[in-house]
Amino acid sequence: MMNVPTLNRIRRDDPILTHFLICEPPTTVSRQGSHFDTAYIDHDGIDLKSICDSIGKNSNLEDVCFDAPNGLSDAVARSEIFEGLKHNTSINSLGLSRCHLSSQGVAHEVLKAYEQNSKHLTKFAIWRCAIQNGGIRSLASTLSRCTRLTEISLSSCHITDSIVEDLVRSVQGHAELRTLELHNNDIQQRGCESLSTLLLDPKCNIVNLDLHNNMIDDSGAKIMAEALVNNNKVESILLDENYISAGGWNAFSNLLCNQSSIDETYRSNHTLRMIASFGQVKMAGSRMYDEDGVIPNRLFELMEFNA
Repeated sequence: MMNVPTLNRIRRDDPILTHFLICEPPTTVSRQGSHFDTAYIDHDGIDLKSICDSIGKNSNLEDVCFDAPNGLSDAVARSEIFEGLKHNTSINSLGLSRCHLSSQGVAHEVLKAYEQNSKHLTKFAIWRCAIQNGGIRSLASTLSRCTRLTEISLSSCHITDSIVEDLVRSVQGHAELRTLELHNNDIQQRGCESLSTLLLDPKCNIVNLDLHNNMIDDSGAKIMAEALVNNNKVESILLDENYISAGGWNAFSNLLCNQSSIDETYRSNHTLRMIASFGQVKMAGSRMYDEDGVIPNRLFELMEFNA
């Protein structure tokens, strides 16, 4: 089932082939703004090793994604199959989709390879992956080594508070990190507490934090608002489709315009510009609804002053 022409293009170092999807059929994976050339793999590991060996010698690939929804390749995944990934210097964006992220298998071996070849990655994404049986250790270990990451996206992976704690520890001190996306997960109050320690760190340079469609309530919202009191870097924190009501949204209104005194009003947050997202459209100018209530128009009006 191998796409031989695509593999030959990788071996020839085709400068047009920059985005590459390695997958078990069928796949519906797409990446924003990218067209992927695709190679389908069988479950014997031979095709996969040929691909990875060729990737190791390629100098034009920029973005590689592994999509393994059926887990067929996990049974034959061994470190020697992925050896080529350790030698590539051109790939800066890595994705894992619909993989079983545990202490073995394709996702585990890919992460191990990039734990050793970490200095080139600037973007990392996993989505719709099942994190289980030690998978968070592999993920956290690799993220801790990839210190040049500017964007991390971990969506639709049932990420819980305990996983967030490990993730925060792994990216603490990553000064180049600007975007952290954790939407469509199971994050609650304790996860917000962990994320707040990240935002309170003076060395943290995160600009965009996406937490929409989690399990965050008013307590979690207040924790996030408090973490931004002295933070002048975060421009968007997306919190729609959670369990936030008026009390939680009021904490952000007070963050943006603290009316307790003239000095406090002056010292209010003048950086935050976005707090809600619908699909791929992120904006702060219209009436939007949370799952449990309306996000106050007053809050959007305050953010418009910061825009």
